[in-house]
Amino acid sequence: MKNLIDRMKRDEGGQIVILFVLAISVLLGFAALTIDVGYVYATKANLQNTADAAAMAGAQDLDTPSTALLSAVLCAGENGFNVPMSNTEISSSPYTYIDPTSGDKITVTTPYMNDPTKIEVICERTVQFSFAKILGISDGEVSARAIAQYGIAASVPWIVPFVIPQPIEFNYDNVYVMRMYGGGPYPYNYQYPYDYRTDPVYKDYPISGVPTNIYTTVKQVSLKKDATIYSNTVTTIPINMSVTYNFAKRVGVYENYTTWYNVTYNGYTGYLKEEDVKEKVLDSPGNIYPYHFDYMNVHIKNESNFNDYIKWLEFGYHDTFSVNEVMYYYAPSSGGKTSVDAFNKRISKDLNTDYTKAKIGDARVILIPVVNEMLSRTTRDGTPMEIIGFTAFFIEKVHKNTYGTSFWFEGRFLKDIQIESSNISADPNSDFGLRIMKLIE
Repeated sequence: MKNLIDRMKRDEGGQIVILFVLAISVLLGFAALTIDVGYVYATKANLQNTADAAAMAGAQDLDTPSTALLSAVLCAGENGFNVPMSNTEISSSPYTYIDPTSGDKITVTTPYMNDPTKIEVICERTVQFSFAKILGISDGEVSARAIAQYGIAASVPWIVPFVIPQPIEFNYDNVYVMRMYGGGPYPYNYQYPYDYRTDPVYKDYPISGVPTNIYTTVKQVSLKKDATIYSNTVTTIPINMSVTYNFAKRVGVYENYTTWYNVTYNGYTGYLKEEDVKEKVLDSPGNIYPYHFDYMNVHIKNESNFNDYIKWLEFGYHDTFSVNEVMYYYAPSSGGKTSVDAFNKRISKDLNTDYTKAKIGDARVILIPVVNEMLSRTTRDGTPMEIIGFTAFFIEKVHKNTYGTSFWFEGRFLKDIQIESSNISADPNSDFGLRIMKLIE
């Protein structure tokens, strides 16, 4: 009996050793998987950061697709991905590069899904495993994908409760006055306010003529029925002939568009290209401030009242408003004390007077809806107006002067300023300088 017990003990010890060895092997296997899986996750995170950064870098240059592709690739290189950092020529999409040494692969596509506001970046890398080789797994593929979008802001929060008419073009290098009609045509019998012609702020500007909506052809042109060279010709206009500008229409997408002017000539109305005409300036006595807008006060919501108007004038309307939504005519621009003080309170909250340092959210930066045309100052209260876009304006100075008669504020329109919003458009006719850039995947 004693011999039997001793033998069982010896056998049990051997089983324990075997079980211990098996357990160690399993634990080592799990450790190997844990270490290598962790390495995969770390690599995946790094690749995702690289893809995100590259997509955002490329998105900023989407107006020129080849430049966008190159910017994305170079940004990936700056973030540790193996790509050529010089002598890189990219002319077609999708662009793919595989590094011959590391095997790193990047693929950049724009337009993405035929959308010129989007760019896709895919980064792929082969990782070599250390411990998983015990299980017969030597390497694995890791990839990350990002899609960025950059385009015209089609929805905007914190707008002011007034609108301006669509200009032919914004000049982003000059100071503008708000509270004066811009490029015309003007309501019947409208006169420039006397204070604009006599105030010392304006009289020193060396302007000897008044821009009008009359243009002159610079060559013989065909007046087209629609805004395309393939459209039927309505009539032929000789060189040096006057035409009446009606409105501008941009044909194309994003910044790759052609500007057409809708004009009237000798009873015919149609389209010709922007470069076919030059603006005619009429001589007039005195000096007139060259860049100016009147604005129209609106009910952002039809049931709003004057208290709402003043609050939104000072702080902005908090909800998001979008292109193609409707506002309602409230009143012509005015210099009433309460309104003027609301403008003044805005700038008193913002000590920065340098428009080059302006950003969305600053008190001096106001977001203004844009409409097709200026309505008569006798327009009926509540008349609907459709919004065609938004612009940002930096208020440099508020001139109170005499409330109600000689108030104005001046500043500059801001170009390519980015705003946090979700609705992006590629329609160039909605482009008045506001941009949205975001990662969408």
